Amino acid sequence: MFSIRERNRNKLLYLPLEIYDRELDGALLLALEAVKRNWEVILGSQEEIVNNIENSLPGVYFLKHITPGQIKIQKRIKNAGNIMFAQDQEGLLQRPGLPYKIRFSEKSMSETEKIFFWGKQQKKDFIDSFGSKYSSKCIVTGCPRADHWELIAEKDNNSKKEFILITTTFSHKNHALGDKGQHNLLRNVAGIKYGANTSESIDDHFKKLYELDSFLIPFYKELVVELSKKFKNQKIILRPHPSESLDMWQNLTSDLKNVEIRNDGTIIEWLKKSKLLIQYGSSCAIQANILKVPVLTLIPKLKNSLKKYDLIYPRNASIVCEDINSFLKECEKIINRQKSYLLEEDTHLDKLIYSRKTADSSKRIIDEIEKIFKNNEKAKIIKDGTAMSYGLSKLNQKIVLLFSIIPFWEKFAPSKYKYVSLAKHNYYKKRKQPRLKIKKFEDNLKLMMDISELKFEVGVNKYLKNVYKLQKK
Repeated sequence: MFSIRERNRNKLLYLPLEIYDRELDGALLLALEAVKRNWEVILGSQEEIVNNIENSLPGVYFLKHITPGQIKIQKRIKNAGNIMFAQDQEGLLQRPGLPYKIRFSEKSMSETEKIFFWGKQQKKDFIDSFGSKYSSKCIVTGCPRADHWELIAEKDNNSKKEFILITTTFSHKNHALGDKGQHNLLRNVAGIKYGANTSESIDDHFKKLYELDSFLIPFYKELVVELSKKFKNQKIILRPHPSESLDMWQNLTSDLKNVEIRNDGTIIEWLKKSKLLIQYGSSCAIQANILKVPVLTLIPKLKNSLKKYDLIYPRNASIVCEDINSFLKECEKIINRQKSYLLEEDTHLDKLIYSRKTADSSKRIIDEIEKIFKNNEKAKIIKDGTAMSYGLSKLNQKIVLLFSIIPFWEKFAPSKYKYVSLAKHNYYKKRKQPRLKIKKFEDNLKLMMDISELKFEVGVNKYLKNVYKLQKK
């Protein structure tokens, strides 16, 4: 049944979050700028907010990505009378070409009012990928997440340096959903069933990323062991990416007394206490640059077919070594303070993060949102079957997950469901989005108010499970 009705749109900003430890503080900076201007803000679990789109008052959605595979969610948001804006939280780690077409699509961009970019480089890479058709929607503002890093570096970076920090990002080979699960997740995100990308291009892309991870992981496993032996008196913290399975790393480090696997807290909290960061292909290299933490990256010589998959921006943020022996020597120099090993120039950061000197991206973003909102105070509520279709697809997913607990499921399940596993699904969900307790939320809110020097009072109320409502008192 198709129907349309009108109602007033509320000065209400929805901020769905996927990974709290990564996204919460930046989202709070944006939320506080909105609250200061008398907006009410709904902030928290992406899953809960998305499940309740049709039951919530129409307002403005600020999305953490607009991937091709989520076009039905976007359509539901729009049909419920909302205006959409987006800023890709993976904006530091993309390269022009297919990686951008996995993060954006013609359909997803047409549904979105404005797309905010971390810096001039990201906007350039975007236009190189899609052409200038959507350039009028593209605004370089900086990013609240990066503003948080700058504010912490400026006002709260005097922590005692206690350990070596290793962050791993090998989620194609070591994904919490397994190889097949990650492959199918990538296909879903890329919107193959909606025609946003071809099956062949995505399969080849995954194959190359899997090959790259498969090549690098043995070197990093050996590196962890050698670091543990060489620096016996140093505490080593190993922090895998939230998408990674912990099993491989737990098996590797079970007998390494000075290596501890930790996945709690934010990366900023760990970086502040780090003597150096060891990473590969992670945005935390940029964060470390801002916090003045030396960054080392092990990149053995890659064969030509893999070179274009090596992420250039984290590489530019690092001191790069090609073998473990030279890597250990550089680590020793840093630990013994023979060299600071901070990069002499950080001009690469200015290209990546527009607001890094001013930490005011939230003001630019809310300015743009308010301009659009003032001209769109009336909301059209459309019922066209999209919400029902989405609900049925979610029901189908739940049924398949339940069937996956049957013994020998992989042997007789349809090919597209063979990878599905309830145990892996629950494990992945827990890794990506644990509970957002009110105490943590309020503590982070207080810290963001302190470092941004905001003086007004903010009321906090529970809105949904792991979702909170902010408003000016």
